[in-house]
Amino acid sequence: MKRVLFLMDNLEGGGAEKALIELLRSIDYSKYEVTLCLSFYKGVYLMDIPKKIKVIKLFKNENTFIFRKSLDIIRSIIIRNCFLFLCCIKLESSMML
Repeated sequence: MKRVLFLMDNLEGGGAEKALIELLRSIDYSKYEVTLCLSFYKGVYLMDIPKKIKVIKLFKNENTFIFRKSLDIIRSIIIRNCFLFLCCIKLESSMML
C-alpha cells in the first residue's frame, strides 16, 4: 500500500480546497493510505473530509513561534516518510517549498 500526503494551509472556501475534497472522495483506499496535513484546522470543508483519511493538525495560530520556526523540520520529515502531493500552501514567499 502506498502512502500519500496532501498538505494544505486550511480548508476555508476556495477552488483548491473544493478540488482537494473531490479528489479525496475519488481515491481507491484499498491501494493508498491517505493523510491530510492542515497547517490550520479550519474551514468550511472540514465536515466533507472522507472518514478514511488521517488528518494531521499542525498549528493553532499563524503567529506562534513554533509555526514560524518548525516548517523546515516538518517538511523534511514529511518528504522522507511519504509520497508528497503539494496541493496548495499559502505561506509567505520566504517560507515556500
